[in-house]
Formats: sequence, structure tokens, C-alpha cells
Amino acid sequence: METSKFKEAPVLAELVKAGKLPKVDERLPKNPLALAPVDGIGKYSSRRWRTAWGGGWSGVFQESQYGHSALRWIDDGLGVAPGACESWEANADNSEWTLHFREGLKWSDGEPCTVDDVLFWWNDLVNWKEPSYPDSVPDFGQDAKGKLVEFIKVDDYTLTLKYGTPSPLTAKRLDVGQLPHWPALDRPGSLSQAIPSQVQHCSDVIRRIKS
Repeated sequence: METSKFKEAPVLAELVKAGKLPKVDERLPKNPLALAPVDGIGKYSSRRWRTAWGGGWSGVFQESQYGHSALRWIDDGLGVAPGACESWEANADNSEWTLHFREGLKWSDGEPCTVDDVLFWWNDLVNWKEPSYPDSVPDFGQDAKGKLVEFIKVDDYTLTLKYGTPSPLTAKRLDVGQLPHWPALDRPGSLSQAIPSQVQHCSDVIRRIKS
């Protein structure tokens, strides 16, 4: 019987065995992010503990600490480590940053999550001048003179950010959970996952984008 080098919760293993869920190897990127435990590897149980953050900061903490953002904070915010991007580099004057996203990232419905999804967010939501559905420009989205960064697709998993001025803080600014922003509403065809009241509004918005 073929075994996986990855572990998963017993309840998920049962779903795989029943044919209701793909194997864990098929669900993960080629190079998945693994977080080192603080005190040791835990044990699976029926109980779940979590820390709840209230207000608008909750998503920021979750994304910037646990790999949902392009890069993430470590060492109490003093360092930067890979997140959705497994590596990155900048040119000599920090005016161009190249991000290498993990190949095999997927949406919750199993569809590939690629640079095209980032470009949709940037081109059609951030830079689309529609006041009824604003998505503000994040800190890393403009240079020191206020000029918007240029997003350049290299391939499906490589993106270059080109600034008009040196931007040495880009890596730290990418830690705050805004690239990829990628909530369910940021991808065409994913509106069925949204709250019903949002579905109609965003369906109208995307319909106007396409027209």
C-alpha cells in the first residue's frame, strides 16, 4: 500500500479512505510550508483550542504569522520568512522584487492558485476605479513618490514587483497579509462561497468589469 511522507488528522484520513477527499500529497503544494512547534508536536483529539482576536486586526495576525500572506513575520516581528512565497529576491537598489510562489497552491475548492489570481486582484479590484467596491492600495503597492508598483508576470508562480524608486521595506510590507489578498471574492467563479448578500453585489461588480 502506498504511504505518504506527510501526516494528517485521522478524520481526514478516513475521508481519503472513503474516496471523499484527495490524498494529502495531492492536496499540498510541492514544497509545503511547515511551522515548527513551540513545545513539541501535539496530539489529535476532539478538542480544539484557539486564540480569538477581535476587531479588524484578526485577519492580519492570522495571515502574517501563519503563512497565508506572501511572506510572514518571525521572531516577534523582527524577521521575515517564507509564506505563500517560498523564496524572493531583490535587485541591487531594491527597486525590483521577484516573488516565487509555492507551486501547487490551491483554493479551497481544489482549483490552482497562481499569479493570475494576484493579477486579477491588482488589476480588477485595486486599480479599478469603482467606488462601490473599493480595495485600497496596500503599503507595498506604491513607491516613495506615490507611483503604483508594476506587477509583471514571469510565469504561473513567479511575479516581479517593479518600483520607480528603491523600496527596501517591501519584504516587511509583504508580511501584513495583503499579497496575495485573495479572499474568496477576489477570484472569478468563486462567488458561491461568499455570503449571499455579498454574492449579488460582487456578481454585479464583476459583470461590469467584464463588460
